[in-house]
Amino acid sequence: MRGTNHRRSWDEGAATVETAITLFLLLSLILGIIEFGTALYSYNTMQLAVEQAGRYAMLQATIPPTNVPPPCGTVACAEAKMQTILTTAAVCTTPTAGQICVNATGPAGANPQTVTLTASYRFNFIALAGPFTMTAQGTFPLD
Repeated sequence: MRGTNHRRSWDEGAATVETAITLFLLLSLILGIIEFGTALYSYNTMQLAVEQAGRYAMLQATIPPTNVPPPCGTVACAEAKMQTILTTAAVCTTPTAGQICVNATGPAGANPQTVTLTASYRFNFIALAGPFTMTAQGTFPLD
């Protein structure tokens, strides 16, 4: 007749619990890395859009008005350029979750003329914290 080992029954399921804890931590780490990479990609894309639109606005300011399409002022051209680069962007000041907002402002009558371009993106970090708003901004001279 075999004897039962009561001490062994205490350890049953310990490996399952340890695996569950380890997998939870590992998956959280992997999802955090993916979310951080997505946020970094979004920030770099917004910064690129701001820089390209700023260069475009500087060039449009030096072109004589006869060569500029009629509805295009410098601020409006910069906003339109950012929208063409960031295809899902809308002209607004405060983004909702998952939205990219672009905004261009230029002080009236200021010398030297400048335009300030802003792109903002609001995202949730693994849906546990946030939402966070990232902003890429640049000020460009127009003369």
